[in-house]
Amino acid sequence: MRSKEYMIEFPKLRAGANQFEFKVDEKFLSDYEYSPVKQADVDIKLNLFKTENMLDLDFILSGSANVVCDTCLAAVDMPISHEFKLVIKFSDSENLADDEIIYLNRGEHEYDLKQYLYESFVVAIPTKKGCDEVPEPKPCNKDVLGKIGLITHVDETDEENGEKDTDPRWDKLKNIFNNN
Repeated sequence: MRSKEYMIEFPKLRAGANQFEFKVDEKFLSDYEYSPVKQADVDIKLNLFKTENMLDLDFILSGSANVVCDTCLAAVDMPISHEFKLVIKFSDSENLADDEIIYLNRGEHEYDLKQYLYESFVVAIPTKKGCDEVPEPKPCNKDVLGKIGLITHVDETDEENGEKDTDPRWDKLKNIFNNN
């Protein structure tokens, strides 16, 4: 799944600061069959600092991902805002023991960032996905919330009178302190 648009070509980089921009959207995610997210609009800014023996990469992700609410199963555009760092070192020996540093042979001339960008995007999605995290109006699925008991059903005739259906067990508990 190599992609030219996510390839960093080392000979084309100038020493010092370099900047790149990438996008995670439906087209990008379509290459990942089992992705937990199918729709997104996330901009990734990459600040890359090149020295003779290494590359220091700072990724800034911002945008939104369309996910399913954990509680009510409604589609939610979850805000994404995260920063990641990666170091690529050029070495004659391969060191696979370090998870935060990618070691490349000095003869390498390019590195494909697509998989790293995808993994960073997936990690940036909050573990708890809910309607509480998005601005008003909330896209909550009231039918599902009613079925799992998180909201009580409001009868239309009672709503006109300003009354709501309540659980009779709670009504009895409300009167516990009024029996003096």
